[in-house]
Amino acid sequence: IIFLYYSLLFSSKEPAPLEFIYEMLSNPLYNPSILKWENQNEGVFRFVQSEAVAQLWGTLKSNENMTYEKLSRAMR
Repeated sequence: IIFLYYSLLFSSKEPAPLEFIYEMLSNPLYNPSILKWENQNEGVFRFVQSEAVAQLWGTLKSNENMTYEKLSRAMR
């Protein structure tokens, strides 16, 4: 279900990691259980389940070996 949701959401283009994270922060399916705003006005957020975020990103990118370390590198 999660992969289908993101496939439909980003069907026209592949999102950048920060676009992906912002969409997750805007979705009650993921916020606050997987990641959450610490200070939305300043754009500060926190991963509650960092490996879950990485796995979702990996699913979207067709990379089953995605880790939090790889995702964090892509965000820089």
